[in-house]
Amino acid sequence: MKILEITTDFPCKNMCSYCPQKLLIENYKGRPTLTHYAFLKMLESVPKDVILNFAGFCEPFQNPECSNFIVMADRLGYKIKVLTTLVGFTEDDAFKIKDIKFDRFYVHDIGQPKDYPFVTESMTDAEYAPFITSRAGALWEVPEKPFGECKAQGNCSDAVALPNGDLYCCMDYGLTRKLGNIFKMNFNDIPRLTEFELCKFCEYNQ
Repeated sequence: MKILEITTDFPCKNMCSYCPQKLLIENYKGRPTLTHYAFLKMLESVPKDVILNFAGFCEPFQNPECSNFIVMADRLGYKIKVLTTLVGFTEDDAFKIKDIKFDRFYVHDIGQPKDYPFVTESMTDAEYAPFITSRAGALWEVPEKPFGECKAQGNCSDAVALPNGDLYCCMDYGLTRKLGNIFKMNFNDIPRLTEFELCKFCEYNQ
C-alpha cells in the first residue's frame, strides 16, 4: 500500500502522553492550518492509488474543514483512512461522511467520553486503543539497532504531509529529515529512506 498521511492542523490540542508534540512545536515552521485550496493543490500531486490517511501529527477533526476534505477525496476516487480521537468531531461532520465506505476508521481512546454519539455503522473497524511506541526514541530511551527494512507501511511507503506541504517519515516528530514538499513534487517521487539516524531507534525498523 502507498499511503499519504494528512496533517490537517497544528499543533494538536489533545497533547496525548504518547505523542511528542513538544518536538513538533519546536521545529515546525509554516502555516498552522490546511486550507481548502491547499488540500486540492496537494491532491494534484497524489495518484489515485495512494490511500489518504487523515491522521498525521494532529487530531484531524481539529480542523473544522476535515469532513469536507474527506468528502472531496471520496468524490475524486481515493481510498480513505481516518485515525481520530473524535475530539472536535460534530454531528454535522457525521452527516457529511455517513455514506463513505472507509478503508479504515480508527478511534483512539484518550479518556474522552465513550458514547461517541455521532459514529455511524459505516465507520467500521473502530479501535479503541492506540499502538504505543517510543516514536523512534522520542518518548523514552530505546537501544540502538542495525538498519533493517521499514515495516511501517511496506518499504517506507508512508509519508506524512504537514499543512505547509512538507513531507516527513511517520515517526519523524523532530522533523529532522524532510523528504520533500507535496506542493512541489509527485507522491511517487518521494525518496524512500530506510537508512538514516532515526531508523536505528524506530520500532518499525525490522
